[in-house]
Amino acid sequence: MSSKTLLFPIIDHKAEMKIEEELLALLKENKKTNLFQTLSYVLKELAGNANKANLKRIHYKLKGLNITDLQDYEKGMSDFKDAINEHYEKYFQNAEALGFYVKIGIDFQDHIAVISVFNNVPILRAEMLRIQEKFLSARKYASIEEVFTNVLDTSEGAGFGFLLMILMLKKAGVGENAIKVFSEQEGTRIEIRLPVDILESPEEEIISSMMVSEIEKIPQFPSHILALEKALSNPNADFKDLAPIIQKDPSLIADLLRTANSVMYALPKKVSSIEEAVKFIGFHGIRNLVMTYSAQKLLISRYKLDIVKEIMEHSAEVSFYAQEIARIYKLKEYYDELYMGGILHDLGKIIAQSIRPDIYRNISRICEEKSIPLNILESMTNGYNHSLIGARLAEKWNFPPSIVSMIKYHHVPLQSEEGNFKKNAVIYIANMIAHCRTGQCNFSEINYESLQFLDIHYQADFEKLYNNLTTLFQKQKN
Repeated sequence: MSSKTLLFPIIDHKAEMKIEEELLALLKENKKTNLFQTLSYVLKELAGNANKANLKRIHYKLKGLNITDLQDYEKGMSDFKDAINEHYEKYFQNAEALGFYVKIGIDFQDHIAVISVFNNVPILRAEMLRIQEKFLSARKYASIEEVFTNVLDTSEGAGFGFLLMILMLKKAGVGENAIKVFSEQEGTRIEIRLPVDILESPEEEIISSMMVSEIEKIPQFPSHILALEKALSNPNADFKDLAPIIQKDPSLIADLLRTANSVMYALPKKVSSIEEAVKFIGFHGIRNLVMTYSAQKLLISRYKLDIVKEIMEHSAEVSFYAQEIARIYKLKEYYDELYMGGILHDLGKIIAQSIRPDIYRNISRICEEKSIPLNILESMTNGYNHSLIGARLAEKWNFPPSIVSMIKYHHVPLQSEEGNFKKNAVIYIANMIAHCRTGQCNFSEINYESLQFLDIHYQADFEKLYNNLTTLFQKQKN
């Protein structure tokens, strides 16, 4: 048994990082780090709602409105969100001065994880009704796909995240009766009792049969590519073993030379033959290039070019950032693997987006509107998690275990197998930088432990790395 209690005057990014830090420490102690994504989302959602409830009281006080009066309540809510966004520092100072706080409890009791969040204001009837509405809505839907199909209004703001939390727990086998709301004299407490064993569902159950069938239909690499990969894996092989095989595929030769002469390798001189490329890059580097080339070629031949092109352009950007991070932080031993992991990390997205574009359109819309991480929403679908789909395909193609791991855990590096965290964290950070550049995420959404691995503790540190890498990327792109 182990527990932790945290107290904050306000829930900001610094508080969220502390919550993540303490949660992860407890999960490591109990050997349950695989629960980090679920419990982190639950804690942030509950803490965020408690924080809003406190800030709401400050808002009504500042405006001279009576929060218990129905007309005043509606009037105050009309500009509450805008006021918080525009004057957050003012509200933060008031929260401290007026003694508001949010108290978080995390407690492991045998096979039960107890999450409790308390804020020191009594819950209003309107707020309780809002929570009850979310429970009623959740009963209508068996999955997030049904929410999409029924065109639920996600613009309603407060409450949608709570609904997603209920559906997430429901999918994991945790019923709504595990969630209790207590109205106490000193304030409001929400408690969730989570059976840990139920949350640990095997991943095989969450890849849909449609996706499994599609993966089975995707062909293996051509025989000459398999022969080349085998030769490149032989530590005793030399170039004369490779030449007859490579010559069977002129487009492969052109692609290898183009990549070898790119800024990625920064060779001392331009190479004009595969033999020269092997001398500079080595068998291991050539092997990764061959496997990447073959994967891209097969996917382009099977799926719509615009889908493959869009995802591969993003992947090339991630690969560039990953290798630059390896250079900056002296992780040269991972250089070739990070190239391949970056290029192939979204393999599964090409498949899922091609087979179920309807689901992905809705997922993308909600991610953008609500700033909810993609992997959270995907985990709530019935088997359309692109990381798991991509890892399954990579295993079929006999990719090295480290590459499979990068694909599988590029959104959740904390769940990586022992020995793979560093590489997976680099891909994760590179991916987040690429999404930040296009406005799809911000610093507050990045996992703190992955940042700490790169000695990034403050937003200014991240922005320095971000500006450095994105500037380099734009230069090489132009």
